[in-house]
Amino acid sequence: MLRKISHTLAATAVLHYRWRRFCQQRDPRARCASRQRDQFYREAWYSAAALLGAPIRDLGDEFLQIRAGDRSIVVRRNETPLDDQITLRIAGNKPVASTLLREANLPLAPFRSFTLRTFTRAREFLDEVSGPSVVKPASATGAGAGVTTGVRTRSELHSAATRAAAYCRDLVIERQVGGDNLRLLFLDGELLHAVVRKPPCVVGDGQLSVARLVDAENVRRLEQGFSAAQVLLPVDRDMTATLAMQGMTLKTTPSRGQEVIVKTVINDNAGDDNVPVTEKLSPELVASCAAAASVLGVRLAGVDVITPDFTASLEAAGGVVLEVNTTPGFYVHYHNRGASYRVADRVLERALGLDEFAAPTVGHQANTHRPAAVR
Repeated sequence: MLRKISHTLAATAVLHYRWRRFCQQRDPRARCASRQRDQFYREAWYSAAALLGAPIRDLGDEFLQIRAGDRSIVVRRNETPLDDQITLRIAGNKPVASTLLREANLPLAPFRSFTLRTFTRAREFLDEVSGPSVVKPASATGAGAGVTTGVRTRSELHSAATRAAAYCRDLVIERQVGGDNLRLLFLDGELLHAVVRKPPCVVGDGQLSVARLVDAENVRRLEQGFSAAQVLLPVDRDMTATLAMQGMTLKTTPSRGQEVIVKTVINDNAGDDNVPVTEKLSPELVASCAAAASVLGVRLAGVDVITPDFTASLEAAGGVVLEVNTTPGFYVHYHNRGASYRVADRVLERALGLDEFAAPTVGHQANTHRPAAVR
């Protein structure tokens, strides 16, 4: 009877989080930010097509058809035809992808799969590891959706699990690793661009609370459009946990000039929070990330790693491969503290066969990768 009541309460909590997601998506400011994100991708594809002299046709609902001679492709935002559905599903399934990456001897954070019905597995993992953990949906999400960081207690674990379950039945808990959060973008094994993604922060003025500062930052993002950021800062569990680790709450008033990190989930940062580091990376780190993309058979891959020192190999620095993303966002490569890297240009050129490159026959094998070329 107690187990049945527990499952009922968990199901109710999941429905609550789904309702909150629905309300957030209908919020006028969130919808405005979504339109600005669509505009960013439209401009990127139209600019790339113009550069190549390729006719482009708007099919509606953000689908764009681009032609070059007798070849034609359709793109939608950051979705391209480069990778097939099986590849997308494998890379998007954390347990399956992690199994393949571990078999290739790539460094990963310890993790465990579970569901709300097997919650004990996650609780035991939390008791076994030292330090905070991350709880996330096992698949079917992206851009940090449903992810909770800084999980230390059983009550925090329960809240994080029910939140993640609003996105996917299957869940993952993994040990949270410290260090710089990097995104490396690969196309057919070649490193195109890499950035360190700094966490979003606000700067105190001695008068406004953190909540008011976050609201002001969101107003700035809406007013400046995608040149400032591609998303708004949501006030959620990740924000309150990140503030708590600094001894703060949303009601805290930071002193003038004080920088306050407001999110650990890195996807909510702004353009100026992204720092290009392509030429500074350790060749061994680049090779490991290229291998991760190759193991999963991903042609256009955004490989996320966390490492305390990106000038050393992951093994030497104690870094880990977090994920291999199959439809990587373009934004961090266009909008950052350095020069813009025009991802759509390279992707379109490759997809239309205009760069004399023969697409590889990719397989999900650990021993078929070739080293990345650092540009």
